[in-house]
Amino acid sequence: MSAAKIFFNRNALLVTKHGKEKVIVPLLSDAFGLKIELADKIDTDQFGTFSGEVERPDTQYNTARLKILKGFEQYPEIEIAIASEGAFNPHPDCAFIPVNTEIVMLIDKKNELEVSGRYLDLAAHVKESEISSVEEGENFAAAIGFPEYGVILKASPKEIEKPYVLKNFRTKEDLQTAMHFLLSISGNGKIQMQTDMRANFNPTRMKNIEHATNELVNAILSVCPKCHTPGFSVGQVIKGLPCSWCGAPTKSTLSHIYACKKCGHGVEKKFPHGKQNEDPGFCDYCNP
Repeated sequence: MSAAKIFFNRNALLVTKHGKEKVIVPLLSDAFGLKIELADKIDTDQFGTFSGEVERPDTQYNTARLKILKGFEQYPEIEIAIASEGAFNPHPDCAFIPVNTEIVMLIDKKNELEVSGRYLDLAAHVKESEISSVEEGENFAAAIGFPEYGVILKASPKEIEKPYVLKNFRTKEDLQTAMHFLLSISGNGKIQMQTDMRANFNPTRMKNIEHATNELVNAILSVCPKCHTPGFSVGQVIKGLPCSWCGAPTKSTLSHIYACKKCGHGVEKKFPHGKQNEDPGFCDYCNP
C-alpha cells in the first residue's frame, strides 16, 4: 500500500485557526498530493487555550483526535482530516527545563488509518513575569521579541473572580493601551505578562509544528513490513541504555518499538540514536 497512491489528489481538512497551514499544508501537499482546505467553521479554542480561559478536555493525543472528529462532523464529505496539538510541560527528567511537545495527526476514515508526527523542543520560547508599570511591561515585551512574539496580559480586578485576559496585540501602542487599562483595574496594582504560545503569535512554536509535520511525513512513508500499511512508526520507547563506566541501565533510550496499528506487527530497533552506551554523567550510580 503506497502512501503516495492512497492520498494523491484527495481532499483533506486542516482543523486550525492559528495559522498552522503556513507550515503544515506545503509539506503534506508536496509529499502526498493532498488538496487541503481549512476548517473555518470550527473554533479550536473550544479544545483549550494557552491563556487559561478554556481547559484542554483530554490528553494531547486525544485532544488532537477530538479536533479531527469535530472536522468530520462539520464537514461530512471529507474523508481525511489533520489537526495539531501542542503542550508545554516540565522535562520528564528535569522539572526546571520547559519542554514544548508538538503533535500533528492525520486520520483517513476510508482506509481506517491514523498516523501522528511528534516533535519535542528543549528550548521552547516560554517567558512570564509580574509587572507593576508600563515601563516594566515594555521591557518584558522587548526581551521576548515583541511584536514578532506575542504577549498575553492578565489582571485580577477586585470585583471579578476570574482573571481579566487581553491578547492579540500587534503594535506597541495597542500593548501600552492594554497595560494602562489593566493596571488601572488590577486589584493588587500588578499584571501578569507571558509569551503568547499560540502558533500564529510564536515563531518558535510554529517551527516546532513544522518539525512535527516532517515527522508525520516520515511516519506515513514508513510502511509495515507485514501488511504494507503506512504509519509503521515508534509506538514505544524502551529506556535503559547502559552506562559506559559501570554498565548500569540509565534513563536514556535503549530501543524503539515500531508498531503497526492495522495488523499489530511490531519490530524492536536497538540503539536508535546511534550509540550503544551512555555518558556516565547521565548515570544515577556514577553521577547520583
